[in-house]
Amino acid sequence: MTDPQPPAVPAVPDVPAVPDVPAVPTASAATPAAAAPAATPAVAPATATPVPAATAPRKGRGLGVFALILGLLAMLGDILVLVVIGVQIASLASNFDWTTLAASFAGVAILAIAAFFGGFLVSALAILLGIIAAVKNRGRAAGVVGAILGFLVFISHLVVAITLAGAGSAISGIPGLTS
Repeated sequence: MTDPQPPAVPAVPDVPAVPDVPAVPTASAATPAAAAPAATPAVAPATATPVPAATAPRKGRGLGVFALILGLLAMLGDILVLVVIGVQIASLASNFDWTTLAASFAGVAILAIAAFFGGFLVSALAILLGIIAAVKNRGRAAGVVGAILGFLVFISHLVVAITLAGAGSAISGIPGLTS
């Protein structure tokens, strides 16, 4: 019996040899300054791989998002304060007592004043940061929405301030009310 023969390995195709590099001519004694440059061996050119263009670092959207959060806080804060004041007034109306009336109104007045000036401050910051975010493209859409919400709250607070100022001058003009 004979041993089985291993499978034949396919022949490797002939690879063309690298052409011979011509000899570098040596500088002769007659022409010392005319030395020929060294020849480079012929090498196949490397394939050019595209290099991605350097992209600018992406700017964050944090400023616009912060303006949006401030605008939402100003809007929701005003709604919350209106609800709390409404509940306090409803509580006063249902349990009317002259002895606790002044203390109850003082608490509502302090909350209203704090919310009024706090709303002015937060809405002004939302407007300012929203505009900066929109101009510098640092969360443009969120910044614009935050600026709009802040503007709405700011305008509502201005209307309330003007109304209260007009009411104050109207009350002071009632005859017999002032001394």
